[in-house]
Amino acid sequence: MNTPTSNQMMLSPELTFVATSPVYCQRAERCISSPQSFGYIPIGCQYQFINVAGRPLEVCQPCWQHYQKKTNSAWVPTAVNPARTEGASLQRVPGPYAPPTPNAILCPQVPDTEGIRDLNSEAQRQAAPPLPRAVLPERHQYLEPAAFNSLLSPREYVQSMATVPRGYTPSHAFYTQETSRRAAQAYASTRPEEISIRFAVHHVEEGKSGSRLLWNLEDNHTMPAKSTAPQIKAELFNLMRTRLLRCSKGFLLKITDFELVGKDSTRYDRFPPDTPIFYNQCFGSPRGKGKGAQPAFQKGRSFDVRLLLSQEVYMDVLLHVERSTHKPPLPASRIPDTAKTQPTTGAITLKVPVVGVHDDGRRTTRKRTEREMTTTTLRAGCFVNVGHYVQTPVLDFAELVETKYRMEIDWLRDGCMGQIHVDERPESALGHAGISKTSHPAFMVLFEQHDTTAMREDNRFPTGVRTPVAVKRRYLRGTAAGTAGDDPEDGTPLGPITRTAKPEEELFLARELTNIVWADHLLRMVYSEIHIAQSRAEPHHDICTTVWPSVRFVKAGLFKVASSQPTPKRKENSRRELTYLVEELIKTDDTDDGKFKRYVHNASASPVLVLGRNGDIASFLTFTQHLQYDRTGGSIYVSDYQGAGELLTDPQIMTTP
Repeated sequence: MNTPTSNQMMLSPELTFVATSPVYCQRAERCISSPQSFGYIPIGCQYQFINVAGRPLEVCQPCWQHYQKKTNSAWVPTAVNPARTEGASLQRVPGPYAPPTPNAILCPQVPDTEGIRDLNSEAQRQAAPPLPRAVLPERHQYLEPAAFNSLLSPREYVQSMATVPRGYTPSHAFYTQETSRRAAQAYASTRPEEISIRFAVHHVEEGKSGSRLLWNLEDNHTMPAKSTAPQIKAELFNLMRTRLLRCSKGFLLKITDFELVGKDSTRYDRFPPDTPIFYNQCFGSPRGKGKGAQPAFQKGRSFDVRLLLSQEVYMDVLLHVERSTHKPPLPASRIPDTAKTQPTTGAITLKVPVVGVHDDGRRTTRKRTEREMTTTTLRAGCFVNVGHYVQTPVLDFAELVETKYRMEIDWLRDGCMGQIHVDERPESALGHAGISKTSHPAFMVLFEQHDTTAMREDNRFPTGVRTPVAVKRRYLRGTAAGTAGDDPEDGTPLGPITRTAKPEEELFLARELTNIVWADHLLRMVYSEIHIAQSRAEPHHDICTTVWPSVRFVKAGLFKVASSQPTPKRKENSRRELTYLVEELIKTDDTDDGKFKRYVHNASASPVLVLGRNGDIASFLTFTQHLQYDRTGGSIYVSDYQGAGELLTDPQIMTTP
């Protein structure tokens, strides 16, 4: 198209221009097509000139039509399309509607507010729009740009009209999105909706309709207002679990033993499990407004609930507490002359020296070891402790060797809650004291379990089961009359037993647990080699016909006391932060196969036993030493095997053969 040379030609209604570069409508903020962008005319869209005081100004087509329809303005009936043929004259009508193409540019026209209002009403009534109205085709015109196909309109909607819900346009979608976003910002809650729960633990009284407070267990807790009955019950039970264990002398109570009730005896357990029980009661009239105002959430609402223990379980708890509190005293012949017996628990108090940190924060010194040591009292009796338990991990043998694995304890990350009952009385010890550890019988109950992906079934203790175990503690052998060591007749130490400081004992037991991890993986490596060799050999080969003994090391882990029974005297040492080495209990008897024995000694590569089933196991364990030495390049093997039957314990790892 030739460029006009005069104002008269530019103002001619027969001339319609196509923007090949960014052009702005001179009506600026009054522009009808795009007032937000101050009249920006996209490339490829049409524009014309209007006469303002004899001066031509560029305006978009909607503004030009608006200007022509104004009062005292003449309507020009014809216009020239940029793509028309020579001499053709067309009536200015809206372009036909067509689905948008990838290169199409949407030029929005003047919104038909009345038509949109009618369509909204008809859509809400689920009625079909009237056929004579054609609002959508009249609101949009799609033009193919002449040279620029990449620039799009600032408010572009290329969604097909067929996918838009009935009665709605893309402008509706944009408006709804902006309205929701701004409403979420404007009406966002500044503070969470919470309620205060005053709760207590009650038990059913026999022969009465009411309930009674149990062991003065009551507290206050803040929870979300939309909490359901199961959520409130689980949260309150977890808060009271430790106190319930302490008050019930270790009786394992479950959440199913309690019922969540209100102060007015409302049974909340019967409510729907997914419905908040207090949320609707938190709304009231806002302050400073009349009664007809819309209810608003009232902060600081408080509600009273109770954890009600059933009568049957309560009687079992009382019986357990009675048996735990009143124990028969020890036989007089078994009590040392220098020991004192507690009248309630039957525990023995021994006067022995202790090395390390005092519970009150005072430290001992090397120069004056008698200071704060000889007056410290240790109790040797039965104890119920709650704490954290860490299980031995399961690793790949290659990773074990490459990383030179060493047990590092992270109680918060790897520990799980549990309870342990330990009997540390001298007459209840499991055999004679070893070179550095004493062994005692115990029962352990785990409240939760480790990640099952990192554990084997044969490497885990069960959850919620009272499992008999053996616990071990470190001690330092003392001297008596200038002699140290064991009595050759009965194996008891001649000097007094001295316990080390709690941090030192934890590090020592962690090293012992590391030895068990290495020994277990080395033994499993031997069985893996045997299975591989059997799969490659002929069926009649010796390795396939040989009956290999099946042995393994005990399950093991560390238990750290987090909460213990209160001591009768405030000056006595607390058992908090005390660490036990927990192992699977090896059941022994007086038979040859049931006695605790040593199969291979760490001072010789020859088996200690040579006859019977025990001799076969000892010979097999000697074979494992040779295979471990060969497969690890002569760097490591298990040098000591001892136990009973198919269970082994207390291994020693030789790293400098």
